[in-house]
Amino acid sequence: MGICLGTITIILGVMMSGHRNGYKDKQQEQNTDPEPEPEPEPEPEPEPEPEPEHSKTPFLLV
Repeated sequence: MGICLGTITIILGVMMSGHRNGYKDKQQEQNTDPEPEPEPEPEPEPEPEPEPEHSKTPFLLV
């Protein structure tokens, strides 16, 4: 069982690292465009509503 889980973990790690490298390559290609499109300005975030006092008790979420 442990060998199987280890093998699956290694395979997923290799796949994810390849995915990240491919994404970086695409991102670099986009950055080399002569006329990059202007990024839209981020919308201002709405102010969060104040939480009631009873919800501020510390909990350990597992």
